Order: sequence, then C-alpha cells, then structure tokens
Amino acid sequence: KENVQHLMQETGISQIHGTFKTWKTDPTTAGEGLSYAYHENGDYEQTDEALLKEVVALVRGQEETK
Repeated sequence: KENVQHLMQETGISQIHGTFKTWKTDPTTAGEGLSYAYHENGDYEQTDEALLKEVVALVRGQEETK
C-alpha cells in the first residue's frame, strides 16, 4: 500500500495493476494418502480483499486531488 502511494505521488500515474494475493488454507485438498493441494501446506492463492479495497480507496483519493 505504501509503495502504491509513493509511486503515484512520484510519477503521477493514476492506474495500478496488481494481484494483491494472499495465501489461505483449504483443509479439503488433502486426505488420507491423497492430496490435491497446490502448495505443500494445503494453501491456495486468493485476492486479499481488504488490501484491494485499501488500494482502490487510495487510488480514488489521489484522483480526487488532481
């Protein structure tokens, strides 16, 4: 989030593209002797909704000050 704000202030850009990923655990990916897990810990990638909302608000706030 801080990097986004810095980039926007220093460069004047008004768009940010990112994945905003986080890892979540899915206990249903593995059972006795069988695993469909993407990652060894049974984790999967998911968009971090809270971080995404923060960055969207940050970008919108920067747009309003222009």
